[in-house]
Amino acid sequence: MNPQDILAASIAILLPLCLFLVLITNLRWRRRFSRVANIRTFEIQLPRDDDSSHEIASSLFNSLHGIRYPWYKRILAPQPHVTLEIHSSQDIAFYISVPDEAGLPKRVRSIFTASYPNIVYRESEEELIGLGTRAVMCQIKQARHPVYALKTAYFDDDDGKDPMEAITNSLSGSEPGETRTIQILVKPIGAWWHAKARCIINQVRKRRSIRISTKRVVWVLRGLFEVAGELIFGMGEEEGQRYGGTNTNSGMLTEETKKFEEAAGVKLNRNSFRVEIRLVVQSDNARYHDVEALADAFGVYTWFNRLKRNRVWFYNRRLFLKLSSRRLYPVFGSRTILDSEELASIYHPPGLRVETRGLRRAYNREKETVLDLPSEGRLIGYAIDRERRRPVAL
Repeated sequence: MNPQDILAASIAILLPLCLFLVLITNLRWRRRFSRVANIRTFEIQLPRDDDSSHEIASSLFNSLHGIRYPWYKRILAPQPHVTLEIHSSQDIAFYISVPDEAGLPKRVRSIFTASYPNIVYRESEEELIGLGTRAVMCQIKQARHPVYALKTAYFDDDDGKDPMEAITNSLSGSEPGETRTIQILVKPIGAWWHAKARCIINQVRKRRSIRISTKRVVWVLRGLFEVAGELIFGMGEEEGQRYGGTNTNSGMLTEETKKFEEAAGVKLNRNSFRVEIRLVVQSDNARYHDVEALADAFGVYTWFNRLKRNRVWFYNRRLFLKLSSRRLYPVFGSRTILDSEELASIYHPPGLRVETRGLRRAYNREKETVLDLPSEGRLIGYAIDRERRRPVAL
């Protein structure tokens, strides 16, 4: 075949493919922004004396993982995400925002009410993050690869403390006219990231230390240098160990390495979520150290991994604020991956174990009200129902 025929055949194959990709991209972007215009926000409250355990919060996010679309649906539309928010102005309130499509609001509400029977779940029209006020903001990201586990609520079961109380305490110190918001965008994902995670676990087992680089380039170069050392200098096992080499057949794993392997194995067996965490402080006199106090509260989850702040620079602050106010998920995704237990430790409806002042809670454990309560005569009080107050008279 001459070059002209080859070029014509290539154009005939590539042009329809390019047009198909442009069409798919256009449909995905339209679906992405149509969701922003149809988001429903709900406020959730628990009674002060609710003693629900952390296992309930973990099972809640395991159920929430079920909203993940199958692969053939994700071709024309991106996977919808759920936004979890903790907002502080005069008091501290918990919110959840869901796109109004495919019955997701009703499904998410049923998941919460099934896990927490005493929860109060009501729709809210409050604007949490505005665009007309001075704001300082930052992101929270994992310092290491997601296979390195965070500290979860199970560590503090003995002393009865909830690690989320450190976050709510940092929100409780807001001044008049100041709002503080923690926004967590959650998108369920599959097990595609497990391949690299297992490579990291094998490297940790090989070197008997968790302090290794997680970049594949470093692994390749290190392997080349080890092979070159064996070929040139003829190092054996004893010489290789003496000069920093490794021996995979002898020696015992350290206690720290054993704990890392156990925690990593448990994490790989749980449902995973791709998470974007944003911190926004808005006031007329907002300074960056105000948002640093919020970011430092996430240090309570430090174990093999930690959550660190990533400062938003001046040239994209306006864009970041707009993304936060509209609850838009990043176009290229987030590198932070948490399992259901880690996510439940960071965000769950506050119950008996969270003692922060200013938390907006339900009045009491709400029971079904009696239908034939007298409502005429002298008013003596109100019967609290899930959606309304009913007068009670004599």
